[in-house]
Amino acid sequence: MLNFTSKTISRICLGLLGAVSARADCWIYPDDNGLVNITNVLQRYGVTDIEDLPDGVSTDTDIEDIPDSAFKSCENLKAVIISASVTKLGSNAFSGAFNLNKVTFEKGSLLEVIGDKAFDSSSSLKNITFPANLKQIGHHAFQQSGLEEVTFEERSHPLLVGKHAFKASEYLKSINIPPEIKIGNAAFEGTGCRDDRIFTPGAWIVNCEIVSFR
Repeated sequence: MLNFTSKTISRICLGLLGAVSARADCWIYPDDNGLVNITNVLQRYGVTDIEDLPDGVSTDTDIEDIPDSAFKSCENLKAVIISASVTKLGSNAFSGAFNLNKVTFEKGSLLEVIGDKAFDSSSSLKNITFPANLKQIGHHAFQQSGLEEVTFEERSHPLLVGKHAFKASEYLKSINIPPEIKIGNAAFEGTGCRDDRIFTPGAWIVNCEIVSFR
């Protein structure tokens, strides 16, 4: 399996963004389902060694972060698999990706930080499961998203949720909130639940009703 540095993902993202901005240097396109799996694409084109890669692309370490604005406004992108080695999604990484409807984190994900506005206005995204290692969700990270259900895997780390993180996600009605959490100002304002005071640490909420506390 090929691994990439953060410089590598910057180059690949530039190519993908080119696909939706009519640039001529696009290297990797989403498949017919709008999915980009970098490793699979490279294998399809017979890239098995660093000597086969374009200039400036290396395989000496795992991807550790997806840079700021990497897939911003990438309207063709429908699904993304986040490699287990990624520890941070940069600010605006997927903001404005209106057709993004599936985000999957690989098993054993080391993700710690989701940056500010990372999925802002991701209106097609209906549900997401956050990995256990996650420690911070940035300000406005899922503001005006299409989220209906949010799930947190069992965790051993405290979690910080930034201000307005899920603000105006008007369909969000179900979520299991970790007990060790700090929730920023207006993080759940304008969701599908009329009373945002139910979004409290340890609450398991289904269809805007608290069904249990942990």
